[in-house]
Amino acid sequence: MTGLGRSVSYDQRVTTENAPVPVTHSGSRLDVLDVSQVNLIADLLEAALPGEGFTADDVGTIIFDDLGVVLGVTDDAGVLCGVAAAVVRSFGDVGMGYVKVVAVHPSARRMGRGRDLLLALEAWCADEGATEVHLSGVAPVYFWPGIDMAAMTPMLCLAEHLGYQPRTGEYNMVLPVTFRAAVREGIVVRRIVDDVDDLAMVELITTHWPWWLDEYRRALEGATAIGAFEVDPDGRCLALGFVCHSVSRLGLLGPMGTHPSRQGNGVGAALVAEVGKDLMVAGCKEIEICWVGPSVFYAKLGAEVNRTFRTYRKRGIRASAGNPVAE
Repeated sequence: MTGLGRSVSYDQRVTTENAPVPVTHSGSRLDVLDVSQVNLIADLLEAALPGEGFTADDVGTIIFDDLGVVLGVTDDAGVLCGVAAAVVRSFGDVGMGYVKVVAVHPSARRMGRGRDLLLALEAWCADEGATEVHLSGVAPVYFWPGIDMAAMTPMLCLAEHLGYQPRTGEYNMVLPVTFRAAVREGIVVRRIVDDVDDLAMVELITTHWPWWLDEYRRALEGATAIGAFEVDPDGRCLALGFVCHSVSRLGLLGPMGTHPSRQGNGVGAALVAEVGKDLMVAGCKEIEICWVGPSVFYAKLGAEVNRTFRTYRKRGIRASAGNPVAE
């Protein structure tokens, strides 16, 4: 990232040995990939998904900082030509698998490799206790909210072919980084860097949006958490709202929240404007608001929908043979 967020030297990270996966239906070999191959994965994603611009930092953050399993498939020459990644989340006694990415190099498609990768992810998720698999984003870090309706036609077809059922429609919006909004008197908008601001913000988030705490912590670590504050008559610092950006990758806005009692008073707009200033310095032209809700608020600021996604779910997945989950 350029001046913002975390930059990790992945070749210095400790990793485990690759664990081989059997040869697949397509005749290709699947292997478990580790963080030492992050640059190869980034290059493959660039070839398979042109225009996304994923860097090794992005891949490291989204896949290896939130590690479940990462699988790679090689061609006859032993060159990596496909990659897939998934994680499992537990919600009480229920385990759910989330596929982060399935990508195959254009020259290696229509040979069953994407199918093999997705089926292998399903088996891994079942082995880890999941009863269903979702093709969607999952906090705290993800590539997309779902499958891009315009740019990922092969993945849409693969999902339906393997029995996934459509669930929801999601979308992103964009706003120029030049957006600005005035801050009302008595309110201060600033980057969260000290313990007083952090404690006040953690209290606000824990009370209203506890599911965003992990993303907030990641943004705090990367210096991309911004808060709106005021001081009450007793001198206490009160948190009114927050916004994070570049948690998964540079330029993405979210999560964001304003105290229910202060909504409609310009707090949210002032927070978005500060993100615009940050991203302008970083060389971005747009703020991309990921997994939008509510759309009316952002539309009033001038944001427009730029990408639409569909999420899918498949129930009744099967564990690998011999695994206790399957018995």
